[in-house]
Amino acid sequence: MTRLAMLAFALAFGAGISSARAAEPPPAPGASPAAHAAPPPTQVRRWYGWQTLIGIGAADAVAFPLSSVKLVLFGPITLGLRAFVPPIVHWSHGHIGKGFGSLALNLCLPFATAGIGAGLGLQWGRDDIPGVSMILGGFIGVLAAPAIDMAVLSTEVVEAPSAKASRPFFPRVMAVVPMASADRVGLTLIGEL
Repeated sequence: MTRLAMLAFALAFGAGISSARAAEPPPAPGASPAAHAAPPPTQVRRWYGWQTLIGIGAADAVAFPLSSVKLVLFGPITLGLRAFVPPIVHWSHGHIGKGFGSLALNLCLPFATAGIGAGLGLQWGRDDIPGVSMILGGFIGVLAAPAIDMAVLSTEVVEAPSAKASRPFFPRVMAVVPMASADRVGLTLIGEL
């Protein structure tokens, strides 16, 4: 009798499990959570201030020599390039707010430091110092604005590149193989990445 009771219990228990499985909704077609569960993408902070540095360096390399030829014409072009290159870099990365903040910084800081320099020159009390101090203060602002921009504003959070995306520059295996045909003889370079 005990075997018959165990058989009945096993049949009843098995029927209960199968009815419980039938009550669960079937998974969506092709969507297995274990098979499609990918690790969350990791994000890293990336500095793109080097693009601003290259842009300002190129602008200075062209505009400063021209400014020494005709300062009245090329001086404002040089200052304009120094003011607009950093915001353009931010805008090209999709950071509209940072771009306008950078534009304000690069336009306002040279005038602010020029005003501070003129004030200090007047404080010193000599007639020739306010003009010289204003020019030196403005020059400090022209140099400091892009430096602050690159140090503070030129970062963004991006997804870390996957290991699959990076490919070696050179193939892992390379060989030079002779090639011969009816009208040509030569060598062929073959390789495997």
